[in-house]
Amino acid sequence: MDARPTETGSFEAQVEAAARLLAMPARCSGETALCVEDVVSLDRPGWSVRLGGTAVESIWLMIEPVAQAGKAFRRTPHLAVSYRAEPCDDRTAAALADRVAKRLARATFEQVDAWLASHRPPVSAGAGVPRSGQPGLTCPGLNVAWNHPRAWSRFFADEEFAPARDGLVNLLGSSLRIEHGDMECQFVSPRGFTARPWFAFDAGRRRCRKWGHERAVVRRDVPGRPAPVIESDPADEAEEARLHASWRPYLSTNILDVDVIEGSTPLLEDLLATVRRRVSPDVLMVNCTCVPQMVGDDVLHAVERERAESAYPILYKDQRTGVDPYERNVRMMRAAFAAAPPLPRDPAAVNLVGFTAGKDRDEIVALLEALGIRVNAVMIPDLAQAQADEWLRAPVQVMYPNPEWQGFYGALFDGIDIRRISPPAPFGPEASREWLRAVARALGREDLLPVIDRDAADWEVREWAPRVERARRHRLGIVCERQRLGRLEFPGSWGFRLVPVLREMGFGLSLAVVPDPGAAASELESARERWTSEGLAAAVVQDEAALAAWLSDPAIEAVFSDYFFDERLVRTGHAPFSLRLFEKGRQGAARTLDRLLDRCTIGCFRAGRAPGAVAPGARMSVTSYPEAAWTRS
Repeated sequence: MDARPTETGSFEAQVEAAARLLAMPARCSGETALCVEDVVSLDRPGWSVRLGGTAVESIWLMIEPVAQAGKAFRRTPHLAVSYRAEPCDDRTAAALADRVAKRLARATFEQVDAWLASHRPPVSAGAGVPRSGQPGLTCPGLNVAWNHPRAWSRFFADEEFAPARDGLVNLLGSSLRIEHGDMECQFVSPRGFTARPWFAFDAGRRRCRKWGHERAVVRRDVPGRPAPVIESDPADEAEEARLHASWRPYLSTNILDVDVIEGSTPLLEDLLATVRRRVSPDVLMVNCTCVPQMVGDDVLHAVERERAESAYPILYKDQRTGVDPYERNVRMMRAAFAAAPPLPRDPAAVNLVGFTAGKDRDEIVALLEALGIRVNAVMIPDLAQAQADEWLRAPVQVMYPNPEWQGFYGALFDGIDIRRISPPAPFGPEASREWLRAVARALGREDLLPVIDRDAADWEVREWAPRVERARRHRLGIVCERQRLGRLEFPGSWGFRLVPVLREMGFGLSLAVVPDPGAAASELESARERWTSEGLAAAVVQDEAALAAWLSDPAIEAVFSDYFFDERLVRTGHAPFSLRLFEKGRQGAARTLDRLLDRCTIGCFRAGRAPGAVAPGARMSVTSYPEAAWTRS
């Protein structure tokens, strides 16, 4: 470890240092079988190195002191090598860990740490930092890299949303869902540390069941631990019956600390066998959460063995992206469509696709019915084979413009003789009006267009204009990496256009553009001018100190962040807001605007803002965020 790269103190130099350390190429070309793509320090003594190439999908290997590490794939006298859950099977991960351990067999952790730390990039990016697309440039998501040097710039959690979006799909009917994980995750709201946009804010629909209602949890008998006593409560039974239609059958392995140490796969095997003997559903869905993957349990092998024993299909999903567990669901729905009898079309009916349940969807349905348009059926995220017969009765299906589900839409509905339309998502009064007009035109009801316009205009004068007048006195902030700027005005995450909706509400907007490291000054000025021309107070923030200075502007009252309880904002006296606050339809837009006004005027956030609270150069990283979320949510 005597030879050093010629360039030090940059992302590229640190990747080169890790590559020399492991005797691998730095940065993969099109034909590179295995290379080092990125390297970051952990939030404890240790380093995480991302390997990739044509031979393997990207995987993060962790190198830690042997005395500190728990379960590890490989150990040397001084080091422990393990891996973070990624789309890579255990056999491949073990082979890579074995290769790294052999390479570092004689090295101490102090030597490895000193070598990589000496090439650590500076906190603020400057000259010599790699351009877009090179390793080390962007944070791959806080669910993967907790201490990435660019984490301070992340306010949009696209990568964090990706592993969870498929879990929304719910196969109705005789189906059963197993969650392989710990119950603590189920009591954090929202689940995880991101404010996921597909769960609309609806306090009236929040439900709580008292702890001790354990009949929905199947666990193995643990020696020395008394079996739980299950008492039947008539009130609980009545409440369960009332909510049965909206609760999917659900089981959990509820792994505990001892299971993390000893292995939790036997819990899942016992539960799978119990379901096969006592329930035998039409479909079984198994979702593996992050903990079993992080500790290296071979969950997929247990599922494969159970598939050989069970007569029903088992759909498996874990935290990897790019894995579609619903292919069997699609095949079953396609078969149901093919077997559906021909039905006369109802010229006044439509089907809705991709509209998540909530008060806002109910209001949209009511607006359609007031126009004489009947909602025949709604599909996705809920699927049901029984819906196939009635589905063909509607001549038009209205698709929610969700880029995340376009492939799902095609697999499910391609070849079905029903006209599809996909108007912009109905967020805000204007988009809601245009959405209703598009549906009416698709049904050939142009006579309804003046009715829609007149009703919308009356509502806007009565309900919307006074709220907009209040909003004009307040300013919201948005921090966005340059590569994600398109998400602000085009249908991005879940079909939402952030800036047009906020401008329609009347808020003043300040935008902080985080450039790609090493971007030319002309590019930055072009981006600033482009958004300034749109009426935003646009600025460029190059580093954490510049972001802290931008956040010190007292005119900015609330700042957008996909991260729930974002400490970067709370501790600087700003109320965070996210897509979680936004509802579809014009009534939903009014409630959304009210919530944003509350965020701007609530005193508890500004009470925490004090002169000098954020000193120039202060750390603005969100890497400490999850602990704050779990303790304060």
